[in-house]
Amino acid sequence: MANQIQKEKQIYRVHHNTPGNYIAVPKKVLDLEPAEIGIFLIAVMRAELGLENHFEYIFDHCNSKYAEIQTALNSLIQKSKTIDWVKEANKKEKYNKIYIDKYPIFDKNLSLTAKGVLFYMLTKTDGWQFYITEMAKSLHTDTKTINKALDELEENGYIKREPIPGTKKYKFTVYEVPNKN
Repeated sequence: MANQIQKEKQIYRVHHNTPGNYIAVPKKVLDLEPAEIGIFLIAVMRAELGLENHFEYIFDHCNSKYAEIQTALNSLIQKSKTIDWVKEANKKEKYNKIYIDKYPIFDKNLSLTAKGVLFYMLTKTDGWQFYITEMAKSLHTDTKTINKALDELEENGYIKREPIPGTKKYKFTVYEVPNKN
């Protein structure tokens, strides 16, 4: 298992180019842990749609357990005391926002952590190469959590892993919407 963690991953993104199907998210979100990112995305999406944000609604939009949602929500609330999200969202800097497809945000088959990891992966440029340990470090979590989220994303059709012959590397294809082929 430890050897698997060190394997290099390469990401290729497959775009779902439906006009109006994207949401702008402040880049500062990448400072959060994966489950916090998941909650943040659900809250932003619901706000954009003019819907209320209550704990029960977050629970309805993921397959995470109650305790995981509660822990991530409490942590996000604490971090939000030092981050002005409205200010972050309204910054005029050229590269301040990340645009992602709305579809996975409301996918009830994904945990909050898987949503956060998928968001992180989709923010990387095409052909991006990285290590699981670096993903874990960037997302302030451990490699076991990252590997579990990657398994979940693969199971639900958001990523496809292909071994690169003659190496211990994988090529990942990352989909913005599930690819069930």
